[in-house]
Amino acid sequence: MAEVISNTQGQNLTTSNQGTNVRAVIQPVSHFVLQTTSGAVTISESNSFGAVNPTQFRTTSKITFTGSKKVYALCQGQVLVQPQIGNTSKVNLILKPFTQPIKDLGIKYIIYRGLNKSDFVANDVIVGDENNGTEFIKHIWKEFNQFYSTENTNQPKPTFAANFIGFPTTTNPQTDLSVLINTFFYKLSETVVDNVTGEATEPTEKAFELPMVKRGMYLGDITGELGIDIVLNSGEYYIENDPTPFKFDLNYARATDFMLDLASATTPFQEKLLKEVCTKFIDLVAFYGLHANGSGKIYVDETATPLTTKDTIFGLLTSFYTKNTQYIYLQANRQRSYNFYENYRYSEDNANNIKIGTTLANGTETIFGQASWPIHKVANNENLYIQLTTDNYSEAALYVKLGNLQTSHENNFVRNTNLLQPASEDSTTTIDYNYTQPIGFQFEKSGTEVIASIVQLIYEGKQLTVSEYVAPPIDPNADPIVPSIFYLKDIDDIFGLLNAKSFIATKNENELPSVIEEELQLIHFPNALKKTDVAAVKVKKIEDFIKIDEDSDLQRVTFETLLVDSDFDESTYIKNNTSLKEGNTAKTISYSKEQNNYYQPKKPFSFSTVLFTDSGSTITGVILEQEQGKLPAKKILGITKEEYQQLIAIIGSNNLINPKIYFRNLLENEEDYFLSIEDVQYKSYTLDVIAENATGELFLFCLNEDVRLYSIDDRMYASKKYSESIPFTKNKNISLDLI
Repeated sequence: MAEVISNTQGQNLTTSNQGTNVRAVIQPVSHFVLQTTSGAVTISESNSFGAVNPTQFRTTSKITFTGSKKVYALCQGQVLVQPQIGNTSKVNLILKPFTQPIKDLGIKYIIYRGLNKSDFVANDVIVGDENNGTEFIKHIWKEFNQFYSTENTNQPKPTFAANFIGFPTTTNPQTDLSVLINTFFYKLSETVVDNVTGEATEPTEKAFELPMVKRGMYLGDITGELGIDIVLNSGEYYIENDPTPFKFDLNYARATDFMLDLASATTPFQEKLLKEVCTKFIDLVAFYGLHANGSGKIYVDETATPLTTKDTIFGLLTSFYTKNTQYIYLQANRQRSYNFYENYRYSEDNANNIKIGTTLANGTETIFGQASWPIHKVANNENLYIQLTTDNYSEAALYVKLGNLQTSHENNFVRNTNLLQPASEDSTTTIDYNYTQPIGFQFEKSGTEVIASIVQLIYEGKQLTVSEYVAPPIDPNADPIVPSIFYLKDIDDIFGLLNAKSFIATKNENELPSVIEEELQLIHFPNALKKTDVAAVKVKKIEDFIKIDEDSDLQRVTFETLLVDSDFDESTYIKNNTSLKEGNTAKTISYSKEQNNYYQPKKPFSFSTVLFTDSGSTITGVILEQEQGKLPAKKILGITKEEYQQLIAIIGSNNLINPKIYFRNLLENEEDYFLSIEDVQYKSYTLDVIAENATGELFLFCLNEDVRLYSIDDRMYASKKYSESIPFTKNKNISLDLI
């Protein structure tokens, strides 16, 4: 039976407790979006976030009140202003956080719906001046005047047109509402060269970036109601030809309020994809409820002293319908929601997939979610215990990204005997091994009322299987081909981003953007003790050129994991946050033949190489190393752009969705390895693609031509051509037993 532990959320991690049952407290800091004086505010049940019915999900929390109130910036960020559809006197404001209010909860946008247009624009220009208007208006006028007086003295100051804050004008009407919101935040300044004089100038409408505002800035006024959407950040990229019938575009940005509606889907699989979208949103009320933990701060109005106690913070929420609601977000295999693939059903004749209770022993079977939407909701429970279905495979693990655990764990990870049911020594005791141990959470209270909150979990409790795709036979009378079945290994669930396109604008073909997947994934690392450690990682895709000789370059694509959290044996690994800070920002690499500034792992990581022979061919084996001789907490995949294009081709020709790379081992046993004539141990794989097809079936798709990978250390995987492009650095200790 699982063990209830004392509340250690606020403790700091030390070497004495080694992360067992300790979780650092979150320290949220934000501003309340609406003026708290001059009348009461409320959010009714019908205006609350969440599932309305099995076909509709409300993403907008709508606050209603009498009269007018001031609206404030929840956090520091950039501002985009758009007209509101159906109301010419209202605007919507999109705030893109620069400083995240909660470190462990990445927010992409905060959408404010229904501000008074007269506070922002009139007749295609920005209202007011440096001395007149709202704090926001005076701020952007000051920034605008300074920009054109000091930075661009060679250009005349243009009219401060509404399009400088993203608002459409007569000359720039923005009639295409399918344009994605992020394109405004990553617009590229343009240089125009005069054909006669040869003088290069920057168009005035492209020069001034969307304004940055500080937390708590008075943005404008609103009358009667304010809608707020909080959108979670998956990454600064988009998927070409994404079949999901919802986009973060101008249609969404300009809506009065918003509901996901299955009526917009045309197939059952599109309905399923649309339901996944709800997990990209969180409730405004629960967001503020997370601040009520004794370490959070909420600033209100223009006061300099924040609210910090549970009671004063909960006091802001008492008239909101979801003030006592706890939401559970549960990500499972392939970054899909729990049971997306129907693989977490208890059994074929029992659709239940979770037990939920308020004690260790009173869990009740049910189906995860609310009205068939994949966010689970409970209300007013100070303690909550869940049990998830499992097949008890050895690498089953759960990571608590957000939430206050009160059952045994190791640095936010629940696995091994903390997760799986141990064998009973009492023959009279019946244990249901189809469920995990109870996993408990505790929520904050104000008096007798439990405060709204959010739990975010990543769980891989069953090993996923997939069939190899077999094209229908040309001859309808031919015997059917029985497809091969594959079990997905740990690494087969990691490297995606194959058809992801960066929003970051580039100036020329030699400037190559990187892409980061912000949604976390679980990965295992073999350690020097012949055991397995687990980590939560992000994944980054980097494109580059590397100079081969005087006349030729090689285009490459590299995927690398970025460590976010871990449960490691400390004698084996070094935790080093320097590389994490480098990796958490998507950026571009400007290739230059003179610099040859190709991708290399950042410190404390580096590459070394060793030559060995495979089937008569000389292979440059690449080893990922870390300073002080410790094992690297990272995995890297390197292939050439030509090899990468084979993956893209199979994705495009089959209209694949959510594609990831599958490593097909050339040996049947994953623990086995090849031994070269130089006594180098290595593994070899060919690349395939695992993805959903247009009807939602999950298949393994083979490439038309094999792409062969080699790995010496179970951390660095590279094709022959990629590894040959790495400058040779002899490995000093190839005898390290890493495999």
